[in-house]
Amino acid sequence: MPTIRTFLRCLVISPGDVDDEREAVVRGIEDFNARFAAVFNASVDAVRWETHATPEMGAGPQGIINRQIVDDCDLAIAIFWTRLGTPTPEHPSGSAEEVARLRARGAPVLVYFSNRPAEPSRIDADQFGKLGELRQQYRTEGLLGEFDSVEQLRGLVPLHLASHVGALLASRAGAGGTAVRPGLVSAPLPDVRVRIDVVDLIEPARGLTKKATFIRIRAENHSSQTVFLTGPSFAIRDGRWAVTERDSTGGLPSAKRAVAPGDSTDYLYAPGAVEQIVDGQPGELVVHDAIGRRFRAPDGALAAAVAAALPRTRPAPATFKERAALAIREAEAAVAQSSQLRDRGEVERAEREALAAFDRLQAFCLEARDEVLTLPAGRGGLEMMGMYEDDAQRLRRAIEVPLRGGVGHRR
Repeated sequence: MPTIRTFLRCLVISPGDVDDEREAVVRGIEDFNARFAAVFNASVDAVRWETHATPEMGAGPQGIINRQIVDDCDLAIAIFWTRLGTPTPEHPSGSAEEVARLRARGAPVLVYFSNRPAEPSRIDADQFGKLGELRQQYRTEGLLGEFDSVEQLRGLVPLHLASHVGALLASRAGAGGTAVRPGLVSAPLPDVRVRIDVVDLIEPARGLTKKATFIRIRAENHSSQTVFLTGPSFAIRDGRWAVTERDSTGGLPSAKRAVAPGDSTDYLYAPGAVEQIVDGQPGELVVHDAIGRRFRAPDGALAAAVAAALPRTRPAPATFKERAALAIREAEAAVAQSSQLRDRGEVERAEREALAAFDRLQAFCLEARDEVLTLPAGRGGLEMMGMYEDDAQRLRRAIEVPLRGGVGHRR
């Protein structure tokens, strides 16, 4: 049985200073067709004046382009960098006129501005000023896209097209046209995995070096395409999220980072800084990409990292009660970390972590028992011994249950 496929025409709009970007848009449309044509039962054709317009006299260059290609397009992608373009009788440039014509009849127009650095000798002050005015106007009329490289633009095009193509086909189906397959109107989420652990690093500090403990948030790209990440967000009370301008090494988490397939990027935070951000209650953590998608860390991973890291950055407590509380936190954090390792298939490392926690617990219990036995038999000494026994039971349960549950049994 023959398949009926919808063909959409996408106009590529731009002045003359973005030739590489125009080619990236065409490649991005080809990527969309390769990945989504079967999903939507629709293909997109990249329409450009240099490939689709033909020589003609009589109506002025822009008028001819409008009649031959602009007015037949279903949607458009517009790219700007440093220039606005040549004025037309009714608009500040041909590109601005094409955007206006498509918008006037309700066609979607995706407008992108490049953030790539430009050589001063290439910038025309008049053109750049007029482009700035148009950009400000567009900001008040819709949502603009930005990109830092040609490669990033190519990656954004198929993802953004998927949303608009789905909406176009759905609107046509509602008007009696070809229907889009239900439920398939967005791009798949890349396979980005977020890990959280504790690391000790040598950190440059005012020309010196020192060893410092950090909570490391690592985002790994396991997908087949480059992703552009814009940093982590920490869940805080009342359903709100906290985003930091800098991490603890002076890095910029909010700056877009291109992460190629198989690569990763790290965000480093001092344990105390994280504790302050989350107000002492570590919860959910996500890493965002440039178009707002979220990639979540495993449940409890941030809390386990904070519990494991804080003792390394604080002076050893002097009293028995403080040392008992610290031993409990360290043991529980070690068990939580070993459980995460086991869940990821790192069984041998999980066993080492859990057994090391067991040894630390046993050493503390022996030391604490000797200390408690030296206390006087008065009320204070008896209370301390009772507190020790309760905490020791908590410690044993915290360690031994996970050990018996599959990490390994010590004795």
